[in-house]
Amino acid sequence: MSKPKPAPWKAVKRWLLPWQPIDTAPRDGSRFVGWGKVGFCTPPSYGKRVTWYGKTSHVPLYGWCHGRNIEDIDLWEPTRWLPITLPASGGAVSGGKKGK
Repeated sequence: MSKPKPAPWKAVKRWLLPWQPIDTAPRDGSRFVGWGKVGFCTPPSYGKRVTWYGKTSHVPLYGWCHGRNIEDIDLWEPTRWLPITLPASGGAVSGGKKGK
């Protein structure tokens, strides 16, 4: 009898992390993981960014924001989102590789 093959990682990932349409994302300033077109490359590249609804750094434009600090907040147009959940203990999120 042969062992059952493990499910492909993409299928497992889709099951564990159900992406939601961006129009259902919170607009209260809370952070979440956004997915969308990154940069202005041709062909386009796509990626994930920590995202929230807010204002850009120096111009009073509101929308989906990303950035590393108060002086570097830019708008972008994600198409999907995932909530960021922390463990009940309030510690670090497990499951990732160190340094990534």
